[in-house]
Amino acid sequence: MALLKYNRKLKAFSLVESLVTMVLVLVIFFIMIHFFVSLNQSGFNLQRMKAASILNEYVQASSEARSFTTKKETVDGWLVTREALPYPASAALEQVQFTIYKKDSLGTPLLTRTLLVNTKTITDTANAQP
Repeated sequence: MALLKYNRKLKAFSLVESLVTMVLVLVIFFIMIHFFVSLNQSGFNLQRMKAASILNEYVQASSEARSFTTKKETVDGWLVTREALPYPASAALEQVQFTIYKKDSLGTPLLTRTLLVNTKTITDTANAQP
């Protein structure tokens, strides 16, 4: 223990002052935790919006090119898959499922869109025998 130059007694904090200080520290702690949690959630929502935008552009490009084969590729660093399956209710339709995966995980889907595509053209139906 260090010796004091002056012979004065130091007053200790009272119990009430200690409790008030502890409550203030806890309130600040919870405010900071709330801030970090909301910041983390906003980052996830931003990532989800970016993935939705890329998936919509990919679906639009596939629709314009009329390319609906099963395929897996990387678009802007995101893994995107396209899977075409025959639609059970109609032979003229195909069910195409587009899926974009999370960047940081191994094969965890983030968003999925499913489209029904008419695979027969007007000339195919005109040439068909009754």
